[in-house]
Amino acid sequence: MTSVRGLLISGPESNLFDFHIAVCFALISHEKRASTVYYGCMEESLAMALEAATRHDVTVQEIIGAGDTERYQTLRMGSHGMAWKPRKKKGAAT
Repeated sequence: MTSVRGLLISGPESNLFDFHIAVCFALISHEKRASTVYYGCMEESLAMALEAATRHDVTVQEIIGAGDTERYQTLRMGSHGMAWKPRKKKGAAT
C-alpha cells in the first residue's frame, strides 16, 4: 500500500520556485506560508523530492503525527538554515 507523506519545504523564494518546477508533476503543493510550502508526497516520490531538494538547496521536513503530537522531522537542511518552526502553544513554558 502506498502512503502519502506531508512535507514542509523551506528556503529562499528563488530556491522554492526552482524546487517547485522540478517536482510539480510528482508532488502536490497545498499551501505556502512565508518561506515554507506544504506538499503532499507519495512514498515512491520521496527519493526524487530529496534529490531535487539537494539540487535546489531547500530544507525538507516530514510532518509526523497530528494535532498536539505533531512534530517535524528534518530530512534535509538547506545551507541557509531556514526551516518551519512550530508556534508555541499558549501557556507553554518558554
